[in-house]
Amino acid sequence: MKTILFGILLFANTLLATAQPTYAKYTDYDKIKRRPLVVVTLEVDQKKIDKLNEKLSKTKLSKRYKKLEKEIEEEQNFVDVYNNNIKNLVKKYLNYHPEITYMSNSEYNRIEPEAIKQKKYTVLWFTDTSKDFENFGIYQSNGVSIPTLNYSRIENANNNIDYSIYIPYYGKNYHVLTKTNMELTFRLMLQHMDYIEMNKKNKFTFIKYARNQMAKNCHKLAGNDIYIAADNIGKNTTIEEINAKYKKAKVKLVSHKELEKIIDANENKVIAIVVPLGIAGKISSKVLFVRILINASDNTIYTIKGSRMGEFYDGKFRAKEFKEYGRCK
Repeated sequence: MKTILFGILLFANTLLATAQPTYAKYTDYDKIKRRPLVVVTLEVDQKKIDKLNEKLSKTKLSKRYKKLEKEIEEEQNFVDVYNNNIKNLVKKYLNYHPEITYMSNSEYNRIEPEAIKQKKYTVLWFTDTSKDFENFGIYQSNGVSIPTLNYSRIENANNNIDYSIYIPYYGKNYHVLTKTNMELTFRLMLQHMDYIEMNKKNKFTFIKYARNQMAKNCHKLAGNDIYIAADNIGKNTTIEEINAKYKKAKVKLVSHKELEKIIDANENKVIAIVVPLGIAGKISSKVLFVRILINASDNTIYTIKGSRMGEFYDGKFRAKEFKEYGRCK
């Protein structure tokens, strides 16, 4: 649904601040990390695929046919990319767990009731912002799906999730998953959790963390070139207008692949990412975005925009904000 009610926008700031469930206290993370880890892998939602194939067989419109074909392909690709990369990423970033077990959605669902009673596992799983955790796959609520990585003690996984982070992107394709944005998610996740423990923060979401880091690091941004995906600036915004505002360095438009190369190589460059957030309701749902500038080498967060009232929520960078970025103190 593309229309969002004005009344919902009035409460956007509150909802954005609480949209990512992160209920753990700083003292909980040591317990979370010491437990055996269960990693839930994804399964294709066959019911959804069957429905799409049924629609595909009935459509006579070429444009509609291609759209359905693409949706089926994206569903399968999402699952494949996640499952093909999750084991290596867990081994690289979460190897402090004493034991790691991998299970499919259906396997996990069978053992979950008894495992919850035992209270001895931590679970890592993918979902969206839906409250329906019976199927950890891609769930659509009024057309809204926010890819989310969750990390929690198993007894809290269905309610009061210990930790979650929305998967970052570079532009409008927030439903597409790649190895690079999965790895970036893990990097930001570990950095965020370390900060929570070191600074004794409770229920401290990633958005709150990004705001905190902007206050500390924004002044370091001046003089650094910024690399942004070409499809991630405002419709009526030009790169010339942006560079006229950001005078101490250059803003450069690049492709998604070029951004991924910078991230994969841990280059000391400032890049633009967007993090999707959601407002979900009985009447309307809407995907909103925050815009973040980070260093691809050490994940330093310089700025965050779109998380407060009066800021654009569409994930598109505009010329005006770069004047502020160039004068951060």
